[in-house]
Order: sequence, then structure tokens, then C-alpha cells
Amino acid sequence: MSNLREHAVELARQGADQAAYIFLQKAVKDGDVYASNDLGVLMERHECYKEAYNFYCFAWEHKVPVAAYNLGNLYLRGLGVEQNYEEAVKYFTYAAEAKYAPAFDSLSVMAHKGQGMEKSDEKSFEYILSGIDYEDKKNPILSNNAAFYYESGIGTAVDENKSFELYKRAAKYDKECSTYNLGLCYLFGKGTKVNVNKAIDLLLTACENKYPDAFYQLFKIYYEGKCVEKNNMLAFSFLYRGLDLDSPRCHLAMANIYDGTDNPENEPNHLVSLKALRY
Repeated sequence: MSNLREHAVELARQGADQAAYIFLQKAVKDGDVYASNDLGVLMERHECYKEAYNFYCFAWEHKVPVAAYNLGNLYLRGLGVEQNYEEAVKYFTYAAEAKYAPAFDSLSVMAHKGQGMEKSDEKSFEYILSGIDYEDKKNPILSNNAAFYYESGIGTAVDENKSFELYKRAAKYDKECSTYNLGLCYLFGKGTKVNVNKAIDLLLTACENKYPDAFYQLFKIYYEGKCVEKNNMLAFSFLYRGLDLDSPRCHLAMANIYDGTDNPENEPNHLVSLKALRY
């Protein structure tokens, strides 16, 4: 990263976008083509999508992988260009060929939904496995997704052992979703022996990182009292903290409790919170 671009990125982090824009333009003039991609990101932040598109195009002409990925996202969402799933797939494929891991995730999602290509869970899973070795260990979304596919049997045979190992790998860096999922493995004995204490520790870590479903799961554990001593005071402390994070599952649980069903997993009959209805 050039000194000009490094300075511009720091300015952007501080919210000084106008100054960052000036330094990035200078960096591009000095031959730093990655700065053109950064200009595109800056334009997207201010919803100037056509300008972002032009900056990404310039960067991709000079083979900047993340620029191809960003172009794919513009086509996927129809921002600054007409929405075109086939074009999105094309640019995501360019980025994937350059081993840019997030592109594999995008292609996986599009294959799963049948956007710009034939719908295929097998192909979706294939994209995940193809990109998993290139992912940033600090952002292990592909490992987490592969684990979920193995756990659910999406595009592959169910394999709880592989699922557990992948969740474990991802949870080393992802203290939210992957840690939550690993906690559920220990809670329900998926790919490993049941270990309630370990499960609770992992769910608490996910709560510390404000992962909403972890609050719901801890509420359920202490509210039902099946594997630990029932503790309504502790249960509702987790439920209310989940509500503060706008957790759909916590809203639905609260609606069911007020409805008189006394079961957080039942479908509510009539008294449903508006927050729950949104989902």
C-alpha cells in the first residue's frame, strides 16, 4: 500500500472522506490502481453508485481482484447499473479466479438461490469448498457455511463430525456466529459428546460479542431447565438483553409467553409482537 493510499484510508476511518478522496486521487495519479477501488468504496458510502462503478471499472482494468468483486455486488443489487445477475456472476467469477475468498461466498449464495445460474445446492457447496483455503482466518465465513451445509445436508450428505470440526476451526476467530454454532454442537451432541458447561461457555462468549441468537438460546436453557437447574430470573435477563438487540427469536418467545402458551417455540395464536411479525 502506497503512503498516499495508507494516509487516505486512515482519513476515511476517521470520517474525513473529503480529504481521503483527495489523497486517493493523488495515489491513482501516482500509479496505485488499488486506490481507484478505494475511491469506489468511498463513493458507495455516499450512495454515488455510478461514480463507484467507474472507479471499480478502472481498477478492474488493472486486474484488482476486489474491484471485480465490488462490480459483482453492484450488478447483484442494481446500484449504479441495471440489475443483472448474469453480470454479477461473471464478475464474482473473475474475483474467485483471483482467489478472492468473499467471491466464492457470493457465488455460493447465487447458486443456492438460482440467481444468474441454474439453482443447485451441490454447486453452492462446491463454491464454498473451492474458496475455503483462501479465506481470511479472521473472517471464516466459508468455514462456517461449509459446517452448516454438512450439518444440514445441503448439497452434500449430512456429516456432523465434519460440521463440528469446521465450526471449531471458524470459532477460533469468529466469536459470534461460529462460536454460537459450536456451542449448539456441544449442547445437542452434534459431532461431539454433549457438554452443557462447554456449550454455555461458548454461548456466553457469543453473547459478549452481541450475537442475538445466543441470548435466546441461553434464555431457553434456563427457562426450560432441562439440562441445568431452572432459573427464571437468569432466563429472562438473557431474554431482555436479546430484545435490546432486536432478536426476532426473543421477540417471538416473549410474544408466546404473553400469549399464555408458555413455550418459546410455539407459534403465537393472536398476541404477537410487531417486532416478531416483521420476520
